[in-house]
Amino acid sequence: LEAKALAAEASVLKMQAWHEAELRKLAAELEDERFQLQRETREAEELHARAGSLHAERRRRMAQGENFAEDLEQSKLELGRLQFLNAQLGRELAACQAASPQRLRGRRGEATPPP
Repeated sequence: LEAKALAAEASVLKMQAWHEAELRKLAAELEDERFQLQRETREAEELHARAGSLHAERRRRMAQGENFAEDLEQSKLELGRLQFLNAQLGRELAACQAASPQRLRGRRGEATPPP
């Protein structure tokens, strides 16, 4: 009977040691999981911050693009206005050059002032 009690006690001690080893293993795994969760949380926060920065940069570039489009449109309008003015001045110059031989009538060879 005493041998059975000693065997049972040895078995209990052996099982207790095994359970303690399992608990240490599970505690280590839990600690690893906590560390992993903290790392992933930091990475998620960094990604979130980066996404916010990229979104802000995209909005800034879109605003710049709209400004560039407006500037281009204004430049095109100004170019059209200047081309029209250039053509008009060219016609006036041609008319002046055509009228210039007629201005040379005068007694002493003096040119008459333009009309």
